[in-house]
Amino acid sequence: NTQSRLLTMSHSGYPSYTLGQADAINEGVAQGSAPFVCWLNSDDFFYPGGLKKLLHSLNKQPEKQFIYANCWTVLKSGRKFLPYLTLPFSPRLFANFCFIAQPATLVRRAAWERVKGVNKELQMAFDYDIWWRLYKEYGKPAFCRSFVAATRMHKDTKTASNTELHYKESIDIVNRNWGSIPYKWRTALPVMKMIQKLNK
Repeated sequence: NTQSRLLTMSHSGYPSYTLGQADAINEGVAQGSAPFVCWLNSDDFFYPGGLKKLLHSLNKQPEKQFIYANCWTVLKSGRKFLPYLTLPFSPRLFANFCFIAQPATLVRRAAWERVKGVNKELQMAFDYDIWWRLYKEYGKPAFCRSFVAATRMHKDTKTASNTELHYKESIDIVNRNWGSIPYKWRTALPVMKMIQKLNK
């Protein structure tokens, strides 16, 4: 929520406040110095060795500036439910569906800084937005077929509780980067809302 205040530590060691999740991610990354960048939301996690696999795969492809891998969708308990639909990169497919699961990603810091991190004006789809901007700047990302991370599914996640805003931001991102809005986006929101209603 862009109205929420998130407490972080400044460079001086004193507390500072940032506005919203994306802004907090940018501030946290800015305080680091490692040559690679990633972040995990509170519901997500790496599997043992997952981050190492991402790093190894990206280092084998020095021309690539970011990488993504396969990811499990898990239940609140952590039990595996379904694999997140992850595909080799195609901009046409990406305009229809964000098949990059954010927990299973790694970005070179230089590339992150060049595109100025995640967009702090966005509340929901800032990960989808930065993948588009990195692609437009550097071309296709690397793809690792290993399952390296998990994203947790439950009714209180931001995506589940803010579906309409998530779709609005995603549609704006696709229109800006692809130049048109695929038909899928016009039909998916009513279907998603119906599924959520049935689940309740």
